Amino acid sequence: PVQILSVLSTQGDADGRRPVDAKWQTVTLPDNWTARWPNYSGTAWYRIDWQSQCSEGQNQRSSPVALALESIVMAGEVYVNDSQIWRDKHLTEPLSRSWNMPRYWRLPETLLKDGVNTLWIRVVGVAGQTPGLGPVYLGEPHTILQLYEDLQWQNRTLFIVNIVVNVVMGAVFFCIWLMRRAQSEHGWYALMTLFWVLFASNVLATTPWPFPDSVIAAKANAVMVILYVASFCMFTWRFGGQSLPRIERVMWLGSALLIVMLVLAPAANLAGALAIGILIPAALFFINCLQFPFHAWRTRQTEHVILAGLLLFFFAIVLHDLLLLLRIIENGRAYSAVTSIGTTLGMSGILGLRHTRNMRRIDRFNHELEAGIGRARIDLSATLEREHALALINNRLQERLEISHDLHDGLGGSLVRMMAMVEQADTPLQNQQVLSMLKLIRDDLRQTIDSGSSAGVKVPATPAEW
Repeated sequence: PVQILSVLSTQGDADGRRPVDAKWQTVTLPDNWTARWPNYSGTAWYRIDWQSQCSEGQNQRSSPVALALESIVMAGEVYVNDSQIWRDKHLTEPLSRSWNMPRYWRLPETLLKDGVNTLWIRVVGVAGQTPGLGPVYLGEPHTILQLYEDLQWQNRTLFIVNIVVNVVMGAVFFCIWLMRRAQSEHGWYALMTLFWVLFASNVLATTPWPFPDSVIAAKANAVMVILYVASFCMFTWRFGGQSLPRIERVMWLGSALLIVMLVLAPAANLAGALAIGILIPAALFFINCLQFPFHAWRTRQTEHVILAGLLLFFFAIVLHDLLLLLRIIENGRAYSAVTSIGTTLGMSGILGLRHTRNMRRIDRFNHELEAGIGRARIDLSATLEREHALALINNRLQERLEISHDLHDGLGGSLVRMMAMVEQADTPLQNQQVLSMLKLIRDDLRQTIDSGSSAGVKVPATPAEW
């Protein structure tokens, strides 16, 4: 029901007044004025003339019309004919950020007129950040509302879901890394998700806070990309068990140089600095996505093969979106916001699979260790029993030897002496003598028995103690 007649653009004054006598240029939406006005930062006006396509006898103002804007880079305001219907909160630095904020209005009939209507859009942009105006949609309210809800889902809701998923997964694997520092891939994964969350937060931000202006916010966003790619490479290398110390040192040194370059780059050279700060990490990301499948092909481990498949899939999606961002592909939709959620969940699942296998391996080791300890305990008990039995036998043998020595040295000597006395006696011994000798033998035998049964008793030192 709506026909757009023309789309014109011109530079505007800093005071925000609508240009009267200006040189208007025909443009096509979406429009990036960098090619038309290189290094221009400031205000641009867009004039969109349109009219309703009404059937015969129908009043144009009786047909409801809705308006939707996909993006304004960086901030702006909208007029229908001479009436303002919306304005960003900040049109001077720090600028509001409407570059990823779809807008929708149902235009009041009182603002419309018969014939040609004019849509005036003021845009305040910064050179180096693709300043300009995104697609503009005019038409029947229900259709435009559905289009706006699709844009809201793609540009806002998907990134919110993405951030929530990454925060949860990053926190989980950060806690796992805290408990098991040896599994460094979990720590690098958590760090990778942190930088991704900081980068994705820029997509949802409506102000440059905590940065003072849009230039510094753009630099910080590029720094997050650099650190994300470096952490991503470390994660894949640690996960794959690859030892690349020289490449790692070169990567971190190059990342540090890129960060310093971005921080020190003047505003006039912001576009070139951002291009270098984004394209070099992107090249490293692509190279890593391609080298890991070769490593997985060599190792043939299940986790490596699954991760390699995810990286190849994500490689194709990021390459498509990068070509779309660089305007090499003119028409299309970015898929990173959708696929990154699945990729994050896939990587988390792979890490969870590895962690589960490690825990199972630890459980098996604990069971084997417990079984081994049980066997060792049984063997030790049997050994101690054998040693105890041998010690008892040795003690008995020792006691027997001592008794034998005592009998030989004590009782044996007395018997030999008494036998000699009997043999050498000229006359038979009297009963009293024989009884005395037998008592002496009895005393020697009793002394031997008492000393053997009291081996641990301290021997008295004096006759008085006896």
